Amino acid sequence: MLYLLELNLASIVRRNCIAQCSFQMSFDDQLERPLNCSEQILSYTCVVRITILYNTRTIFVYFRTTGFEHNENELSLYTIQQVSHIFQRNHSSYVIIFACIFVDNCDWIYTRDIINRFTRVNYTLMFIELKFLLYDNSNTSVLQCYSQNNIIDCNNGICSSMIFESKEFINRSCIYSSNSNIGIDIRRYRGFPELSDDDQNYNLYLCNRNLCNNPTTEYSVRSIIQLYSSLLDIPEPSKTVVIWKGDIYYYIAMILLFHLL
Repeated sequence: MLYLLELNLASIVRRNCIAQCSFQMSFDDQLERPLNCSEQILSYTCVVRITILYNTRTIFVYFRTTGFEHNENELSLYTIQQVSHIFQRNHSSYVIIFACIFVDNCDWIYTRDIINRFTRVNYTLMFIELKFLLYDNSNTSVLQCYSQNNIIDCNNGICSSMIFESKEFINRSCIYSSNSNIGIDIRRYRGFPELSDDDQNYNLYLCNRNLCNNPTTEYSVRSIIQLYSSLLDIPEPSKTVVIWKGDIYYYIAMILLFHLL
């Protein structure tokens, strides 16, 4: 159970965070903080990026805190999570960027929570169902795609659809790029305690079946993702949550978006 404690700005303190460092490990390694990540730094916000590659069973952890981070938010933890799959290579990955202030060493505490949870998740069935809808390994391009609500020629291109869940906004297009991977990104935003106005979850997919960014396929994609939503849930912090009564958290969101790109 989480215990909520409201504090005013005058009582905001810097937290102990892990100073800038990175390390790599495999799924089979024991999860321990390496010596090169033993230095701590005081900051109003601890920032971390974690990447999990399921095909190679490899984990990359990047502690990003510099000590110059601000605290201009009302959240004790803010996260951006992206689960991705590239159909051509059957390559699955998980990335999360988070910023936390809920307790000293919250960066390491939550890193352990994330790794222990998501190295055990199996997305195989979800991606098999999505691949059936979106990918044809005999095609290199499509003839036509939707551009918003219109059908357009897309010779030598691929179709794209970006579906925002809460705003019911969809962006459909034809893409011409030799560097584009045919696949799907499932992106989730969440803060703790959660603020409903900040729900900006969206799914972006690139597909090579003719007119595969049509409304019916989009609906099927959303239904499949919803069916497996428990695999995509971002875990809440396991320690006491402290709510700072500040302004907006625009600054912290920009930090996380920058590191996710």
